[in-house]
Amino acid sequence: MTSSSSSQHAEALVGTKPFLFHAKLAVTLGGLLAIARLVSSVLPSTSVLVRIAKPGGSIRPGRVAAGSDG
Repeated sequence: MTSSSSSQHAEALVGTKPFLFHAKLAVTLGGLLAIARLVSSVLPSTSVLVRIAKPGGSIRPGRVAAGSDG
């Protein structure tokens, strides 16, 4: 990959003994926009999963699941 002033660079070093993870990342503006779009599409589905996982949870707002007291 060629170095460019229009790309953003990040480096991370994480680990505990005996494991160590080292990562380097270079992202262009187009790549950053693609990452933002991916994250924005994942977050709404996460809230649905959290709602369903709760006791008495339902996909449709205002609907009470069968067998719940609410």
